Order: sequence, then C-alpha cells, then structure tokens
Amino acid sequence: MTYPLDRVKWFMVWYGWLFTALILLTLFFTVPPIPWGIYFLLISGIAATSILHAMPLNWFEKVIPFSIPSYIFFIHLFLYYTGGPGSPYLVLSVLPIILASFFYRYYGAALTIILTLISHIIVENYSISTVIQYLTSPLMIRDLPLVIIMVLVAILVAFISGEMKKDKEGLQSLFNEVE
Repeated sequence: MTYPLDRVKWFMVWYGWLFTALILLTLFFTVPPIPWGIYFLLISGIAATSILHAMPLNWFEKVIPFSIPSYIFFIHLFLYYTGGPGSPYLVLSVLPIILASFFYRYYGAALTIILTLISHIIVENYSISTVIQYLTSPLMIRDLPLVIIMVLVAILVAFISGEMKKDKEGLQSLFNEVE
C-alpha cells in the first residue's frame, strides 16, 4: 500500500462513525414502526467501527480489501430499510466506489461499480430472470444517471489517486537526491 496506513485507518474509522451517525439520525426521523434491520445496522456499525479503531496497523492493511464489499453490503441494507430504490440515501452507493477508486484505481472501481449495480438491482427486488428485461427497460433509463455518476466519480478519483502517487514518488526521488 503506498499510502500512510495510519491516515487511511483514521479516514476509515471516521467514515464508519459518520455512517453510524447517519443510521442513528435515521432512527430519530423514521416514523414508527421502525424496521428491526435499522437497529441491526446501528449495532453492527458501532461494533465494526470500534473493532477497526482498535485494530493494529499490520492487521488493518490485510482488512482493507474486505472493507469495500462490507460497505456495499451495509449500504445495500440501509437502502433496503429506508425505502429501497426511492430512498433519499441512494447517493451513498457512490461511497464504496470512491474508496475502491482511491485504493485500487481503475480495476477496483470497475469491480465495485459492478457489485454496486448488482446490489441496486437486488434492492429493486428484481429476480435473476428479469435482469435482462431490466437492462432494456425504461427503468434502466431512470437509473442511468446514477450509473453515469458512479463511472465519472470512479474515473476522477482513480485519476487523482494516480497523480498523487506520481507526485509522491517524484518528491521522494527529489528528497533522496538532496540527501
């Protein structure tokens, strides 16, 4: 990993706490009856973020690849319990794509976009037999802006990540020459 692990860990922990706070706010503003899944997400968010916070850096480096599918899963459940495809939190689908683009560049972004779209199709309660119909239906046209935003964000973050890596390598070589 080319990024300082302590900063990446700090970011991931705060990301987890903010997502948990969003779930808590949803509990306060949801009209009863509140689905049990929201409570499950809240407890899971607190537990997962606490474990991530307490985890040593050498373990954290091994956990990062598993964190992105975990975020997709939690966001999928959150969307399911907050209104499905009509959820006001649908934009959260872009967050795992940003993380994957930053850490794993274009390949990670492409894989995460595919996983996120599969999750989105599942949230809309499409069976496997109707996925082909979905891809050619007017509903796909409704979801097209979300897909385009996902791809654009992924390309932008992957590009910026690559440029940051080049700048870091250039500065490191310049620093080594000065010494």
